Amino acid sequence: MNKKGICLGMIIQKIIYNLCCLGRVIPAGTDRDLSLHHPENHYPGNHYPENHHPKIQYEVELNQYGKIVDERIQWLISQYQYVDIHNYVVMPNHLHLILEIDSQKVKAQNVRIKSLSSQMGAMKTTSSNKIHEAGFIDFAWHRSFHDHIIRDEKAYINIFNYELI
Repeated sequence: MNKKGICLGMIIQKIIYNLCCLGRVIPAGTDRDLSLHHPENHYPGNHYPENHHPKIQYEVELNQYGKIVDERIQWLISQYQYVDIHNYVVMPNHLHLILEIDSQKVKAQNVRIKSLSSQMGAMKTTSSNKIHEAGFIDFAWHRSFHDHIIRDEKAYINIFNYELI
């Protein structure tokens, strides 16, 4: 921990998966589209698609499969006592997750800390099994994921806030 209170030694990961069919984006108010960070950058000349309005706020409505993924993210915390989830959002076709692996939580115990890849593999396997049991037989995760180590407080705040959009 440095003098400003930033714990630079902890590993915080941002995970992005590309997947399908976990819910839908629905209008909820004004100003922000959850599916795009800066919609004006994605629609040159502000030519928005027919079903998008730049002044309407959108939110994600998870379907039964999205709710399974949501539950499996919570399962990570209960399954691995050294895992903290700082923030996450399940989107219709991907998810964002800030996950911290804190070895200090199990320092006094004889616990083998699983790698981030092992933890994500466990979440993907268990959620796939439950989604298949729920009737979506063709559901499959993409093979890998994108991770990023958050190295300072400014990056953490930016990523944390981005996931609230």
